Amino acid sequence: MSTYRFTLNEADKNFAINVLNETHETRAKSLEEIKNWLIENPNICAKSDDLNILAFLRGCKFRLDKTKQKIQNYYEMRSKVPEWFANRDPMLPEIEELAKLGVFIPLRQFQDNKHVVIIRTAVHDPRKHKQDDVFKVGKMILDLLGCENEQLQIYGVIAIFDMQGISVAHARQLPPSKIKKSSACMAKLSLQTETT
Repeated sequence: MSTYRFTLNEADKNFAINVLNETHETRAKSLEEIKNWLIENPNICAKSDDLNILAFLRGCKFRLDKTKQKIQNYYEMRSKVPEWFANRDPMLPEIEELAKLGVFIPLRQFQDNKHVVIIRTAVHDPRKHKQDDVFKVGKMILDLLGCENEQLQIYGVIAIFDMQGISVAHARQLPPSKIKKSSACMAKLSLQTETT
C-alpha cells in the first residue's frame, strides 16, 4: 500500500472527491496498480513516486486505462523530443538567461484555485535565443510545478499568453511543424490546462 497522505484542506479534498473521483481508497488502489504496471513495463522509464503518479491519475480523473496511456505517451514524447527534454541543466547559460528574462512566469496568486502562469512569447531575442530553448524552459518550470504543487495537480493551470512585442522574427521561429509538435506535446501532458 502507498504511504501517501493527503495534506491539503477540506475544500481541496472535497473537490478531489467530487471532480477527480479521488478518495483515500481509490487513490491507494490506483497508486498500487500503476506502480505494479510500471514494474511490468520497465521500458517506460517513468518516475514511480506517489506525487508523480498522482499528477497523471488526477489529470485523468483516476481512470486507470487513460492514466496508463498518458504516462506511456508522456515518456515516449520525452524520448522523441530531446531538444525540449534532454540536457535540462538550469545553470546552462542559454537556459538561465531565458529563465531570468521571464519567458514562463508562475504567479503567486491563483484564479479559481488554479495556478496562473504567464507565457511571454516575445520577450526573448529570436536572433540570439533558440525557440527550442524557450520551450525547454517552460516545460522545465511546468514539470517542477506539477511535481511539487498538489494544488496544481488537483485544479490545473491557467496560462496567459503575453504577445506584446511579437515580431516577424518571432513568427519565423514557429513554423507549422513546430506548432504541431508543441500542440501534440501539450495534449500529452497530464495537467489540466486552460488558456486565455
